[in-house]
Amino acid sequence: TMSSGNKTRTANDQLLGRRQFLIYGGQAAILAGLGFAGYRSGWWSGRSDRTSEQGLHTERFAAMGTYLDLSIEGSADPEAIRRAVSAVSEIERTLSYFDIDSDLSHFNRKAGREAHTGSPHLLSVLDASRAAHRATGGAFDPTVTPLLAAWGIHHAVIADIPSSGALRAARERVGLDKLTSDGDRMSFAREGMSLDLG
Repeated sequence: TMSSGNKTRTANDQLLGRRQFLIYGGQAAILAGLGFAGYRSGWWSGRSDRTSEQGLHTERFAAMGTYLDLSIEGSADPEAIRRAVSAVSEIERTLSYFDIDSDLSHFNRKAGREAHTGSPHLLSVLDASRAAHRATGGAFDPTVTPLLAAWGIHHAVIADIPSSGALRAARERVGLDKLTSDGDRMSFAREGMSLDLG
């Protein structure tokens, strides 16, 4: 058995690991998300916002409710820029939680009722999510949506503090271990579960 001092140290070590994950993993997730899932808005100004002294050509376009900057060294090929913006739009159409026509949204609507054939983009991100889930001892969990809903995170106005019963019910619908996949077929163990890759 461990002394109480060792238990405290172990708990603190785990918290530090989670804090480090939130700091560094959060930064990585934001960068990945900006260049990855936010593409559907697809608006592109079609103009150069700025060119640096080092010969960087930068195009800015709207995606994922924000702006992305695409920087190209040297002269900018308009067709290459168009294809890059189009790729961003395609991934956002696949992974967006808020786009009701995205592959992710189709999967979420089937939760606990039927399996879904995931697109290569969705399956790839799910594999990366599982790796992050393992690496963080479960601190990273993209099935946390029921808890976000219980706290009103996805709404314009934050809800009242949820009851312990509401939180308990939400936690029963959270857990990456409740999402199974076989090849490109994926399914949730119960209704009310949801993936949010944001």
